Amino acid sequence: MSEPRLNRGKEKLMGLLQGKIRFTESSVKEINDASLKKEGRPISEGLSPVFQERIHKQFMDKHFSDWINTPLPALNGQTPRSAVRSPEGRRKVETLLKDFENTEEHQKKDGEHWYDIGKVKKILGF
Repeated sequence: MSEPRLNRGKEKLMGLLQGKIRFTESSVKEINDASLKKEGRPISEGLSPVFQERIHKQFMDKHFSDWINTPLPALNGQTPRSAVRSPEGRRKVETLLKDFENTEEHQKKDGEHWYDIGKVKKILGF
């Protein structure tokens, strides 16, 4: 199953990055729980920081693009986009966004990839 998964992964990356990458080498090896524990390396190891940042940004852009249009229990089943139309909903969305900002600030301070929640705030009219 490793070879088909490898090929599907390559195809997915090529599609996401629209030909901005090319594969020069690939390999498949047996893996078991013991080797996973021994290596303990993140999957992003070996990717350039610029590439990692680009993938993170694309993921987060998509995540928040979907999030603003997703009904949420915290908003009584409303989407963030519709909740901001009422004063109570706006306060709830603002609280959620502050939590996101706090998380992203910690990521930034720790030298990890972070996302500018200001983009989401602007879309929602904050």
